[in-house]
Amino acid sequence: MARVAVFISGLALCLIVLAATPPPARAEFPFSLRVSGGLGQGGGQSDGATAVGPFGIAAVDFAWRHRPGRAIVLSLETAGGPFSVSHLASLTPRYLDSIDHTSLVLGIERSLPDTPSGPYVQFGAGIGRVVTDAFQRSNGVALSGAAGARIVPSPGPVGFLFGLRTNHVFSAHARCHALAVTLGLTIHPR
Repeated sequence: MARVAVFISGLALCLIVLAATPPPARAEFPFSLRVSGGLGQGGGQSDGATAVGPFGIAAVDFAWRHRPGRAIVLSLETAGGPFSVSHLASLTPRYLDSIDHTSLVLGIERSLPDTPSGPYVQFGAGIGRVVTDAFQRSNGVALSGAAGARIVPSPGPVGFLFGLRTNHVFSAHARCHALAVTLGLTIHPR
């Protein structure tokens, strides 16, 4: 009788422990895609001529989440402007009517683990090309950064993102930079 009581109490204890233990977390799908665009400020310089004013930014990010809350991101970014800027000869003796850049950047991202919604920060470096209004091209080093928030309503996988994005391209003959508020869509499977 004592053995049966010990067995039943041991079984009851095991059931209580199993009931109190949360189920294992379901692994996230490792890939996500983001498309975003926005407007902000930017500028550029090529052979002594400058351009400053409102710039537009567009980006496509492909992320591989190799660990919870961490990802490797490949980004294709473009920025250009200025839009509707009057040039003051006294401030800018030589100016560009437009300048833009395109870059391919590989970087890292940090976000909240095990959830598609929440804040994120990413940084990267790669290669880029600056093109002026005179179709002068110059290749160089590209740097990029973004910070924002993703909102992926249940059941997903399509959601929204908003934040700030900056990108810069530095070359021997030209440079271009932009900082903008961005909005976009994300496909972030759970």
